[in-house]
Order: sequence, then structure tokens, then C-alpha cells
Amino acid sequence: MSSINLAEPGHAEIKSVCDMNSDGDTVDAGDKKCLELSSTKYLASAPERSTWFTGVIDGSGYKFSNLRVNLPTLDQVGALVRAPWGAVIRDTHLDKISVNGRDRVGAVSGWFDGGVLKGVTTRGHVKGRARVGGVAGEVNASDTAGYPLRKVSVLMNLATVQSTYNDLCGVGGVFGVAGGDYPAISMDQLANHGEVQAGSCVWVAGVVGLQGNGAKISDSYNLGRIAGRLAVGGISGLETNTAKGVNNVYSTGSIVAVTSGGFIVGEHQSTLALKGFYLNTATISGGNDGVGVGVNSNTAAKTAVQLKTQSTFPSTIWSISTAGTSTLWYIEPNVSYPGLSALKTFYEACPAIGALPGKCP
Repeated sequence: MSSINLAEPGHAEIKSVCDMNSDGDTVDAGDKKCLELSSTKYLASAPERSTWFTGVIDGSGYKFSNLRVNLPTLDQVGALVRAPWGAVIRDTHLDKISVNGRDRVGAVSGWFDGGVLKGVTTRGHVKGRARVGGVAGEVNASDTAGYPLRKVSVLMNLATVQSTYNDLCGVGGVFGVAGGDYPAISMDQLANHGEVQAGSCVWVAGVVGLQGNGAKISDSYNLGRIAGRLAVGGISGLETNTAKGVNNVYSTGSIVAVTSGGFIVGEHQSTLALKGFYLNTATISGGNDGVGVGVNSNTAAKTAVQLKTQSTFPSTIWSISTAGTSTLWYIEPNVSYPGLSALKTFYEACPAIGALPGKCP
């Protein structure tokens, strides 16, 4: 993995995002123009939607290190862009980032509205008040300007996500809030390894804090410790009655809640069945195993040995194999929990720091 380090040692503090390319809005691996941070076109404090980023950021697998954004009184704050609108952001890795904002805060962006978000990993620290996520604070599928949400897939958060707010927050390892008026948001291959610290918040989870209208989560997992007040889950904090389900997921992290905590979903309002596993030795306080509040259907506790066994994940339901060459998941039997095939190179390029032995989780 190639690396672009903005400051060694320490961080580079930025309050705006550069015009990523002098000859257009597309970034590629050979374009270092953005390191100059000279353009104010996409200022984090820009008030008008017309200034929002609508181009393409293709990191081509590059790792951007030591980005720091400290704007605690502003909304819609991210290390790359304030709020992409129908943009494409793909194949980009953010390492040792620090982002601090108010509402709608994320490592990549505060608010991702429409477009494509794929192949992104984040590591560092993200802090805000409400709608806070390790990748993006909120992802929305509105189509008010002809920008439908085309793809949200293959996203991994390793950052610590934090909120000290005492209210309806929406805080998640990947997204704080997901939902919209147009069309359904299908999110798959989402992974959280980071700790979510939001002990006074409502709607907190390892993947999506508030899973709203039309939002579907599939083929995703959580390994992080999740702490919140109400509606706290390993995968989804609150799955509303207009959400589209949670399928083929697992969670191994502990859950800390005052009430309505669940290893898979904190509060399950939808009538759709859930499909997921959780580690039987993980601890939970203020909760009820798979689902905190609502009907618990098709979630089950599994031992660590079972979660490292391929037969636990039947191929008629899970797209899984030992090679991972043509399946969404891969597993090394008796060695590790299932990993996402699209991130296999990323796992193997890093030292072990978590629950996937010999891999970068």
C-alpha cells in the first residue's frame, strides 16, 4: 500500500479541502496537488450547497496519513470533504486521522448525499455531537438534484468514534445515520473494528447508529466495544419500521447500555427477520442478547470455535469460501473469523492488532 504522509511526525491541520486536481475534480494516485491544500473551493465552513464537492476522488489504494480537522462549532465536518453531493469516493485509506466537529461528523465526510462510496478504510479518532460516524456522519439517498445513491460498499472503520452528547445522537462505527427519501439504501460489506464511545447517547451501534427509511445492511460485521444509553447494537442501534433489514452479519464486541442493548440490533422496529450471529462470550449490560427491544428472529449465539468454522455459515445463505476469490466472505477455518474478500489484501498487509490472528483487523 502506497502512503502519502502529510506530516511526519505529528499532524497537518487543515480547515479546508483542496481542489483535488488542477485540471478537474478527479484525483488519481499520481496527483499530489491536493497536498498543497491551497484551494478554498470546498471550505468546511462553506454555507451553500453549490460549494459542495460533486467530483471524483479515486485514491487508487493510497493511504493519506495525519489529517487533522478541528472545527468543534461547525456542522458537516470531514477530513476529505465537508459534504460530497453525488460524488464518487473510492479506494482511499485514511490513517492516523483526527476529526472533531459538531453535528454530522465523519473521517471522510460529514454528510454523504448520493453517489458512490466504496473501498475506504479509516483509522484514528472521530468526535462530534450527533450523527457521528467512523466513515461518514450521515449517508443519505435523496435525489433532489439528480444524484441517486448508487453504491455504498466495502468500508472499514478502525477509528475510535466518540460523542459526549446526552440526546438522540445517531453514532456508529461506520455511519451515524443512514436513510433517505429516495430510493432504498443498500449497504454491504461494512466492517467496524473501532470502539464507539457514546455512553449518554441514544441510537448507537458498531455499523449504523440509526438505520432509517429504506436502509438495508448486509454482509457486515462488528468487532468493537459499543457503549451508549438506549438503542445500542453491535450492527444497528435503531432499525426503524421503514428500514429494509439486517442480513448475514456477525458481531463479537461487548455492548454497554442502560437499556435496549443487543448484540445485533438495539431496537428492532421492523417486521423483517434478522439474520446474524454473535459471540457467546461477549458481555452485555442493559440488554437482551441478539436484540434489545423487538422480536428476535434468526439471531444466535456462537462460540469462538463455531465462528471460525465454515459450516457455521451455510453457503445457501452466506457467500463464503476459504479462498474468497469469487465470494463476498472468506474464512481460514480454525484460524480466524470471516473476513471480507474485498479487503483481504488490506488484512494481510498489516500486523495483527485484533481478532483476526496474523491479520490487520
